[in-house]
Amino acid sequence: MTFNELLQIAGILIGFQITIFTFRMTRELTLKRKKRWFPLPDFINLLSVLITVIFVFLYPLKNMETFDLKTCQKLFGFAILLFIIYPFALIGHYEFFTKSSKRIKDQKYLTSQELIVMIIGSIVSILYLAI
Repeated sequence: MTFNELLQIAGILIGFQITIFTFRMTRELTLKRKKRWFPLPDFINLLSVLITVIFVFLYPLKNMETFDLKTCQKLFGFAILLFIIYPFALIGHYEFFTKSSKRIKDQKYLTSQELIVMIIGSIVSILYLAI
């Protein structure tokens, strides 16, 4: 994969992520709740965007002569992995992996399903970065 191809794919991914983030924020603001919070899966999405922006766009521009394309690809792969984990963590946040349905007022900041997805995602991420 060339650097230009990497930039194109990264741009498309960031577009998806910003769209998802905008949708989630708009949804959260329209709900009539006393308590609002920023779910952990949304932090994963933003971390993925941040990694992509820093290590695929900014770092190579600053170090054009010395940057390593393989490092950019590896870190972009990590950002994609976080993006893949995101919807599963969001499903866990709303406890959709089981048939039990909780009312909105009974929701927790971190559910057990979400925690399990986060632990599995963390293990997979560590393994990916270690290889």
